[in-house]
Amino acid sequence: MSYASKAFYISKENIEFIKAQVDQSDRKRFNPSVWLDEHLDQLRAKSKPKKQVPAKKDEFNFRQTLINLGVTNDIADTWLKIRKAKKATNSEIALKGICKEVEKSGMTLNDALTMSCENSWSGFKASWVNKTTCNSQFTSKTQQNIDKLEDWA
Repeated sequence: MSYASKAFYISKENIEFIKAQVDQSDRKRFNPSVWLDEHLDQLRAKSKPKKQVPAKKDEFNFRQTLINLGVTNDIADTWLKIRKAKKATNSEIALKGICKEVEKSGMTLNDALTMSCENSWSGFKASWVNKTTCNSQFTSKTQQNIDKLEDWA
């Protein structure tokens, strides 16, 4: 059991220390609050030291960095929702990797993330763009062949 006093807790050990000090002093003239003020430093030294939390360095803001790189608010918000649903980490390293892939594809970051949102991708790879464009070219070629067959008939 401990008692709160003067912005720190007095533990059992400190209570015993105070009782010993009271026994040594003249009880008639003893004022606990005056004595506590006089011996506050000793009590703090005896109490458990608090762990010092290291100061946090500036946290990386994934959304703000996307916006600074030219992504619109709507696209950034939508893509971050997709990443959250897929439990993807929004780290600086992840963003650097995505930017490298966007560079390889020759697209803008905003266009690449728009494509990612449309396909529910939490990331982006340049090879994915090539596959989708190849598939769409194949589909248009097939459509041309169908049109030729219809003209022939």
